[in-house]
Parts: sequence; structure tokens; C-alpha cells
Amino acid sequence: MEDKVFSLLERMYSDLSSKIDNMDVQMQEMKTDMQEMKTDMQEMKTDMLGIKSNMATKQDLAMLENKMDANHKALYDGYIQNAEDITEIKAKLDQLTDRVENQEIRLQILKSAK
Repeated sequence: MEDKVFSLLERMYSDLSSKIDNMDVQMQEMKTDMQEMKTDMQEMKTDMLGIKSNMATKQDLAMLENKMDANHKALYDGYIQNAEDITEIKAKLDQLTDRVENQEIRLQILKSAK
């Protein structure tokens, strides 16, 4: 009976020993995976810091808005100036057209009088 108990204990020890070894391997794999995750997270943190340093601040945005506002005003002023100049040119063109028509009428009158 003692042999049976001893044999049973040996099998149990062997099974437990193999399971513990297996657990050790799995724990080591988990440790490696966690280390890789930690490295990846550090890389992500570094990347995020790089991105953050390249982002515009509120002051940068305010400066851009002020510059854009000034540029838009200048463009609008130029647009208005162009519109006024076009109107003036159209008025002069109308006057010249009237003069040419007047000259044509006078020429026709002179030709018919001969």
C-alpha cells in the first residue's frame, strides 16, 4: 500500500512539476509581451510629444486670424477698386461709342449733301 501511495505521490509531483514548468514558460511569455507593450507605449508617447510640439498654439491661431483678416480687407479693397475702375471704363467706352456713332451720322449727312 505504501508503494501505491508513493507511486501516486510521484505521479502527482510529476504532473504538478510539469504544470508549474508550463506556468513558468507562460509567465515568461507574458513578461516578454508586457515588456514589448511597454516599449510600444514609450514609442507612442514619444510620437505624441513630437506631434504636440508641432501643433499650433492658441497664440499662433490668433496671429493667423489677424493676418488673414488684414489680407481679406486688402483683397476686398482691391475688389472694390477694380469694380469702380471697370464702371469708369464702361462710362468712357459709352462716351466713345456715342462719339463714333455721331461721327458716322455726320459722315453720312456730308456724303448725302454732295
